[in-house]
Amino acid sequence: MPYNKRDLSNIPVEIMNRWKSASKNMADLLDKNVITITRDNPDFFAILISQNKLKKPPALDTVIDGSKDFTYSLNWPDDRLFGAIILMDKDRDYDLKSLDKAFEIIKDMIESDLELIVNKKRLTERVKELACIYQISQLLLENKMELEDVLLEITKILPRHFAYPELARCRIIYNNLIISERLEKPAGKKLVEEVKLSSEDYLKVEIYYNGQNPDVDFLPEERKLLESVGSHAATIIRRINIEQELIDTRNELYTTLYSIGDGVITTDMNGRITMMNFTAKKMTGWTYSEAKGRHLNEVFKIENARTGEKVKNPAEKVIEEGKIVGLANDTTLISKSDKRYQIADSAAPIKDFNNEITGVILVFSDVTDEYKFKEELRLEQEWLSSIFETGTDPMAKLDEQHRVIDINDRFTEVFKYELEEIKGMNLDDVMDSSKAGTANRRVTEELLEGRQVETEATRYDKYGNPRECLIRGIPVIVGGELVGGYGIYIDITERKRQQEKIEYMTYHDRLTGLYNRTYLEEKLSQVNSGDEFFSILMLDVNGLKFINDSYGHEIGDKMLVKVSKTLQQIFREKDTIVRWSGDEFVVLMPATDEKKIENMIDQIRNLNLEVSIPGGENLPVSLAVGFDTSLDSEVDIYDVLHNAEDKMYQDKLLTDKSSTNKIVRTLLSTLHEKSQETESHARRMEDLAIKLGEKVGLSYVELNRLSLLAVLHDIGKTSIPESILKKPGSLTAEEWEKIRQLPVVGFRLCSSIDDFSHIALDVLSHHERWDGTGYPRGIEGENIPLLARIITIVDSFDVMTNGRPYKEPMTEEEALKEIQDCAGSQFDPELAVKFIEVFENQV
Repeated sequence: MPYNKRDLSNIPVEIMNRWKSASKNMADLLDKNVITITRDNPDFFAILISQNKLKKPPALDTVIDGSKDFTYSLNWPDDRLFGAIILMDKDRDYDLKSLDKAFEIIKDMIESDLELIVNKKRLTERVKELACIYQISQLLLENKMELEDVLLEITKILPRHFAYPELARCRIIYNNLIISERLEKPAGKKLVEEVKLSSEDYLKVEIYYNGQNPDVDFLPEERKLLESVGSHAATIIRRINIEQELIDTRNELYTTLYSIGDGVITTDMNGRITMMNFTAKKMTGWTYSEAKGRHLNEVFKIENARTGEKVKNPAEKVIEEGKIVGLANDTTLISKSDKRYQIADSAAPIKDFNNEITGVILVFSDVTDEYKFKEELRLEQEWLSSIFETGTDPMAKLDEQHRVIDINDRFTEVFKYELEEIKGMNLDDVMDSSKAGTANRRVTEELLEGRQVETEATRYDKYGNPRECLIRGIPVIVGGELVGGYGIYIDITERKRQQEKIEYMTYHDRLTGLYNRTYLEEKLSQVNSGDEFFSILMLDVNGLKFINDSYGHEIGDKMLVKVSKTLQQIFREKDTIVRWSGDEFVVLMPATDEKKIENMIDQIRNLNLEVSIPGGENLPVSLAVGFDTSLDSEVDIYDVLHNAEDKMYQDKLLTDKSSTNKIVRTLLSTLHEKSQETESHARRMEDLAIKLGEKVGLSYVELNRLSLLAVLHDIGKTSIPESILKKPGSLTAEEWEKIRQLPVVGFRLCSSIDDFSHIALDVLSHHERWDGTGYPRGIEGENIPLLARIITIVDSFDVMTNGRPYKEPMTEEEALKEIQDCAGSQFDPELAVKFIEVFENQV
């Protein structure tokens, strides 16, 4: 069925569906088959033309097998033609009047639909506008975006909301800044919205369709959208600029706060810290990250400098009273590390635009140095006033002209003046009144210049009697001006005596009273720079360390004093006798030949010096001597000293051993006197030790060591008081501790003598036990030297069978049973068996 078909592609689907429904209703009215109006129906065809510009329907050429065609015009209520409906039926003709009612219904429905479409379209455009504005508004939430980035995002967002987004382009011009997502030159149709931001600033938003398509144009709603975007973009610019100004202002404020030397802390209304600068961090010891959000009382701890009482935080008072509050002058800030600062402080309210308090700003500065200065000045004034009233030194209070204002009682007592006699007089005139010219007026001039003065001088009382004084002039300065001062006269007689004592101690040995090494070194420096010849004699007390270890330092000191007195008797007054070190003496002799020196040495040795020790024994004093003489002024005196020292050590090699042997004999004699270590005990010990040593197969050399150890194993007892060694009752803890040190003392004594050093470790170990509970080192088993293990058994057996003051002796059988019982705990179990076998073999 051929026909002409008009293009219906632009007719909305909703309208087409409505037409289908309307045609069905019309068919029902006509009592005919259902009529459907579609663009593809071969039987019936409908065309709607609606562009508002058409005044009459176009010509319709419709041919359907010679059937009649029918056209019906449709008009708006204002009679404007908006379209036509053409119905065609090949079977019959139509009565126009019978269709009027149907067409009226269709007309009403179409008008209603078109109005709905227009409203829907307007609503759609409004939604698009709001969506666009919303997306642009979201850019404000991006705090890190710069203004240029925000404007660039707008150029991307705006085109998406136009009818042809693929063709739309946007460009924004802000002052001299041009921003566009695409850089091609604008072409085609264009809309422009320009906003005046200020007298100098402007904003221009351009939207254009790229290309020259005549069918593409902007809708009225899109023009309105552009106006909204332009207005909104202007608002964004103003807001960003204001925010930037606020940031700049805040940064400037922060820079100022962080640059000033004062500490600054801000809080909210709850006293929580919101900001603090570097100085506050330094003084409180809290970093900002640590302090932020904490209560001010936790970070800013203050107390009264005088009483130590906690001070109420000024921020609390600011919030309560709503005004500036300052701290008292004596306020101390305690930092996190407990460092203390004296501070000056003020706190003020922070107010908003409505004059409402929103927080507190606290400003404080470190005035520690200033406070210390003022405090020192105050204390000094209090001190001077206190001294003036109660001091033991004469004092005069003076005005700025050095005139007497007041004197204390001590001044009257010493200088015999009453206040009424000298008040208002110049103090120098007063001190000159009895002996003219004695006052030092130069000192007064310095005092009047504000300088503290101190000098030693003789002053005279009212009757001309002299006084040795240390005179102090102390100015009193207030606000940089001299307002007076104090004159203090201190009796320095005792101080001079102490000074002489100190000088004496500096150059003299405390024990012997001889010159010391310091004096001799200064003397030698003087000798080196002169032309006089000198001889140097050096002496050493043999075995002094051994004596100190054996008898104590009291005996050693006694020996040193004996030597010093002997040297003072022998040498001349012009000779310088010096205690050079612990056991060495030096004699510096001017212009002395060698023969005289040798005579003096012979005289020393022929004296046969001795010192008495407890028990009635006399301990020999042996001296090693060496000397050298300077016969040439070019010879360094220190070379002479070193030569004398070398010769003394050569002599010591010859005399020391003999001297030590004498000391050891005396020492053993003392040991027998002080304790139960009799010669018979030593012989029994030696006999038993040798038998046990032979039993275990000791060599000849080891047996000799064992024999010596049996004699000297308890040599350390010479250092213990006899009252402890022979005490019949129990020892105290302190006494027992001294007993435990016997092996150590014996070890030191034997170590200091070459002939005994090889048994020193055995002496140290003979009180150790096989199970490790002995002393002094607590070693066990075979870590204890073999000879010490032997002596332990032998010594214990002899003590058990011979008894002690506090214990009856055992029989040999009982003692051997004790040895057997203690094998493996106190004694080496194998040696214990061997020792018992020694007695069994004797039987």
